[in-house]
Amino acid sequence: LVGSHAPPLALPVAPPPQIAQSQILSAAERYLSKLELIDPTSHRLTDKMPDNFQFLWLIGLMFPKASIIHCVRDPLDTCVSCYTTHFNEHHAYARDQRSLGNYYRSYGRLMEHWKACLPCRITDIEYEDLVNSPRPSIEYLLQRTGLKWDDACLEFHKSARPVQSPSRVQIRSPIHSQSVGRAARFSKHLQPLRSALGIRE
Repeated sequence: LVGSHAPPLALPVAPPPQIAQSQILSAAERYLSKLELIDPTSHRLTDKMPDNFQFLWLIGLMFPKASIIHCVRDPLDTCVSCYTTHFNEHHAYARDQRSLGNYYRSYGRLMEHWKACLPCRITDIEYEDLVNSPRPSIEYLLQRTGLKWDDACLEFHKSARPVQSPSRVQIRSPIHSQSVGRAARFSKHLQPLRSALGIRE
């Protein structure tokens, strides 16, 4: 999710009947006020929380000008990455291969639903394309989000900004393709996951 620090003055799409427009605008203001405490000088933000896909309907109402970037990766590689990451209890689904596979399939169905019915812009980007040919993929994303090219896009790992997410090691490293096909290393241990994902050998 990429957007500017500016709440809408009016909603382009009416909220559900049980939610008043004033509530949506108030929620947007509260969210932005919390961001101000983190960095009052920033003009744009990127929010990459894993659960964002569940709330795209609300994000679309609160920030209708936001750009939603949907990074699509090989299902097995994605799930293995989640399975081997120590998430907190809010992501307990990632601790069991079957629940993880079922969760992934539910996420896929929900994303297709959002693309069909939400007015906000959702841009798919293939992870494998991004790591193998970074510049064309990044230029495409910038064009979709209305931003200009900056060489820092390829040198993000040199930034001194603090990082507290589980992906902090990757953020401090240059773009690489070493994780493409990562699941193949654990193939003989992934039968429950493959079954839940509906992948046949």
